[in-house]
Amino acid sequence: MAGAALLSSCRIKDAGLKELTPGTDGSIAVSYQYPGDRGMWNHIFKSSEAYTVPEARPLSLILPHHDITVAQQNSMYRAVSKFTRPSVIVLIGPDHYEKATACIAAPTSYVSFTAPDGNLDLAGDLLEKLAGYEPLSSFVSFQDDLWPADHAVYAHTPFLKHYFPDSRFLPLLLKPLASDSEFDAFGKLADFLAEKLPDDALVVASVDFSHYQIPRVTALHDSVSRNTIQNRESPRHIEVDSPETLCCLTRYNELKKAVHPVLVDMTSTYDFIPDTLVESTSHQYWAFYPCQGSNSPELYVGDDTGKEETAIDEFRKKITTTSQRAFLADYTHTLNQTLLIAGSGNVGAGIRTFWNWDRYKSTTDRAEVLLRDLAGKEARFLSGFDALLFDPAPGSTFTQEKHGTILRIESIPVTSAESFEPQERQPQTIGILVLVADKTSSGEASLDILQFNRFFKYYDVVVLRYTDASSGTQAYLPGLQDSSSGKGPLFNLGVCHDESGNPIKGSLLALDWYDGKLKLETFDYESQTGTAPAVFQFLPDD
Repeated sequence: MAGAALLSSCRIKDAGLKELTPGTDGSIAVSYQYPGDRGMWNHIFKSSEAYTVPEARPLSLILPHHDITVAQQNSMYRAVSKFTRPSVIVLIGPDHYEKATACIAAPTSYVSFTAPDGNLDLAGDLLEKLAGYEPLSSFVSFQDDLWPADHAVYAHTPFLKHYFPDSRFLPLLLKPLASDSEFDAFGKLADFLAEKLPDDALVVASVDFSHYQIPRVTALHDSVSRNTIQNRESPRHIEVDSPETLCCLTRYNELKKAVHPVLVDMTSTYDFIPDTLVESTSHQYWAFYPCQGSNSPELYVGDDTGKEETAIDEFRKKITTTSQRAFLADYTHTLNQTLLIAGSGNVGAGIRTFWNWDRYKSTTDRAEVLLRDLAGKEARFLSGFDALLFDPAPGSTFTQEKHGTILRIESIPVTSAESFEPQERQPQTIGILVLVADKTSSGEASLDILQFNRFFKYYDVVVLRYTDASSGTQAYLPGLQDSSSGKGPLFNLGVCHDESGNPIKGSLLALDWYDGKLKLETFDYESQTGTAPAVFQFLPDD
């Protein structure tokens, strides 16, 4: 294999995996949770009922590896095992501890994966094919040292062996915080899997969703993730622990025409520890099914006469009688986007559609430097929104389409307000008008957003902000009128950044449109330094 990687305990040579030499300690057995406790695992296998799922063979799944979800993992595997008997299961997840020497890690033939029901059968033939796959020659390392510690894999092995005892197994770990070229490699990995896997294969993405947030934030980020997956969009910038894995899975599903994503359930830490300030991790359980005409007649139920209903349609009917959170938005006719609006001041962030974690604090981007603390742990607070509205330039227009909804943000100076002619409301569009002021344009007295009421019939949100932080941002939602007052809600968002270093106080306003319904959340902060600190989220230390 050209460009073979040098590993800590083995080298892949031209002849492939049979030339591997074992580590000094010989073969490595990868254990599982609650190792050796057969009684515990018998209880887990029997304690939770199978989920209600479409009565059809899924081509791929998304499940968490968070150990708090063992019952839900069991419910999912127990359910889908009724409809598929894959000859091969590929499990893909994040390289949590970043021990891989390349962006894609595969095991050597000296690694064995154990489970309560016995060892899994490693798919050696696929490992050899992967070793010889030229497009990935410089992106794959074959290692035996990282598997025992990584729960992305061993959290699933007991279920895989129990419910699919005869399936061969191929685990893969992907590098977190990957570069553009590495994301390209994950796409090539999907190409490899689509080309080399047998038709009955099952690909499982081992991915936890929102991390290190209180439940209110988790729900917002999960709304974006759910919409992105449901609407078959790129998951690269959603707030999950491995967008790399989901990008690979998305590409694989496209190639296999698994274009019916079905959300089976959603959970989070809050379901197990119901405290509004708990540090939460969330979980989504997805199954992906092929489209009509993809040689998968088992997707359809009923007889051969007349119009048949798909198994997914039947699932939609049955799910209403369960407690499963199998939400499904109408992306053709309803508004679906999740936004965050910040207070006054010159942050230099403009409008952003994603937020990256500056892990090593190496960026020179002024906004990211100013808002590092606000971004929170691993910058996850800001990374889970469809758009973040900070300080758009006066006279600019921003447009994006996500989840079947167009977001249009127009920004004008208040001095142009009288002459500005807004567009008529457009279907499937969220309209936001940002009026930009400073002390000079507003005079000594602060402006009142209600004086701009002629714009209210055209926009879902009207924002009045001050670039010089001389006054706080006001955000008004005219469409949410109170029946008694006839007025919409008004939010005073304060100041996000004061360049003079004056003490500030403010809020972040989150707007979550899902299936046409709007949910509002605010997150407060106060600072003596002029820059917004991290929003307080978690339980105080004991």
